[in-house]
Amino acid sequence: MVVDSEEKLVGIISKPDLLHFLDFIDTESNEPYLTELRLKNYRAEEIMVKEPFTVSESDTIKAILEVFKENLFH
Repeated sequence: MVVDSEEKLVGIISKPDLLHFLDFIDTESNEPYLTELRLKNYRAEEIMVKEPFTVSESDTIKAILEVFKENLFH
């Protein structure tokens, strides 16, 4: 989870997000310094999902599934 300076949730980074980023930067490049440079310079905000959907602990699974279905979340 990505939070701002006030600890407010502003985004999430999932494993698929990280894998997509790693595919983008080509970790098996013949120029490892470029990979290292990219890893050091990209920020969470550039790969995170902004404004994530949140649920309450009291929400039913059925209600959550309906929101996922309506919004085509995966």
